[in-house]
Amino acid sequence: MNLKNILIVSGTGRNVGKTSLVCSIIKKVSTNHKIIAIKITPHFHNVNPGLIFEKSEKFIISEETNYDSDKDSSLMLKAGASKVYFVQVVDIHLEETVSYLFNHLDLNALVIFESARLRTIIKPGVFILLNNKQNIEKNKDLFNFADEIAYKEDIKFITERISINSGSWHLKKKQMKILILCNTNSCRCQMAQGFLQSFDENITVCSAGTNASGKLNEKAIVVMQEVGIDISNQKSNSVEKYITDSWDFVITVCCDAKKNCPVFTGNVKNNLHLAFDDPSCAVGTEEFIMSEFRRVRDEIKGQFYEFYKHAISGKRF
Repeated sequence: MNLKNILIVSGTGRNVGKTSLVCSIIKKVSTNHKIIAIKITPHFHNVNPGLIFEKSEKFIISEETNYDSDKDSSLMLKAGASKVYFVQVVDIHLEETVSYLFNHLDLNALVIFESARLRTIIKPGVFILLNNKQNIEKNKDLFNFADEIAYKEDIKFITERISINSGSWHLKKKQMKILILCNTNSCRCQMAQGFLQSFDENITVCSAGTNASGKLNEKAIVVMQEVGIDISNQKSNSVEKYITDSWDFVITVCCDAKKNCPVFTGNVKNNLHLAFDDPSCAVGTEEFIMSEFRRVRDEIKGQFYEFYKHAISGKRF
């Protein structure tokens, strides 16, 4: 079955963040869409008889109505799902149980399943597999079916990329997000941003400073124009503008990592430090100062190209 209105979250073990991801997605979309959440488990537990929706020798389906417990199904309800069902069924009866669900529940609505093996039966609009970094306990055979293989710390990134269009789930193509960080955000960060964006227009590159000056260094603009890159329209922004965003890389570019470099406290996957002298501190003749700007410019281009080639593109131009 190919069902675009269904999103499935699975995992390769316990405590990999499956319910957390489901709840995060529900919170994002439930203000504008009716969401049904269904948790399927092969393990049987005692269920309040008043909550049982259907019971047979092969499965038990119960409807969650309690907002106040710490059960996964209660958390989904609390997150904003209009209906939440808890399904207990062993894998050999999963297909039959899913058929029952489709025949008796309003599954024309948008549905999120948390299920280990459902992807072997239906093809959803989106299938996300959360991986266990330490030990892959199960579901190795599902790797090739996943639209996204991720980890618990990726939940915010994934949720940002989930969208709904014409009653179907969609996972936006991942776009690398990189923040270049320094103190004043007037010179080195700006040149690095210009170069990195010139390497690939399909990545998002921003720069910021902990004490942003609010303007670009004119000499930095001039030496970048010499190599065909116009950074005059870039902005000198404070890091506070980006602190709530999620980033694949935050790269600091100050020359002394221990004493002078700012620390990014937001959500970031990878931190990297690339050291460059500050050409705005150069003292001497105009000719010497401009030569320092050009030297640092060329060093920035070289190091950021190496970063781009090995960490992002995997190819040589």
